[in-house]
Amino acid sequence: MSNRLTARQLRRLQTLYHQHAAHALEGCGNCRDDRLAWAGEILGHTVASFSKLSRAEAATLIDILRRPDAQAADEAGNDGHKSNASPRRATIASADDLKRIERAIERLGWDQARLEGFLRSPSSPLRGRTQIRTVADANRVWWALKRLLQRAGLWTDEARPAEVS
Repeated sequence: MSNRLTARQLRRLQTLYHQHAAHALEGCGNCRDDRLAWAGEILGHTVASFSKLSRAEAATLIDILRRPDAQAADEAGNDGHKSNASPRRATIASADDLKRIERAIERLGWDQARLEGFLRSPSSPLRGRTQIRTVADANRVWWALKRLLQRAGLWTDEARPAEVS
């Protein structure tokens, strides 16, 4: 039996990485190079192709991409969503949450004053507040900015087919 990763592992790894990159809104100038550099950094050696990874290496990368655990990720992603009625303690927005918003406003060509004007407007996801304090606040702003990016044709989403390396 070969030590090479399985076709299923390859598909799972590419899908998870693509979701990770799309969520991070990194722009993906050269997705394949970014993906291989990321894998090489994690594994501690140069990665020429995902298809050349061993089963153990692929499993390691898949595990890293699946963190944090599903429940924590679900809670963070749904914090602030209208359908999420479960009362929880507010979680302070992280630097990553704020960075994601910064990248979105850069893509829109906005400056900080334009963002604050949007947050003060009647269509504000924060109902007129300009401070993003919690994960729920950050998610509300992110979802609004994502819709604006989509309308402006500036959003590259998960619909992009995964590259085979």
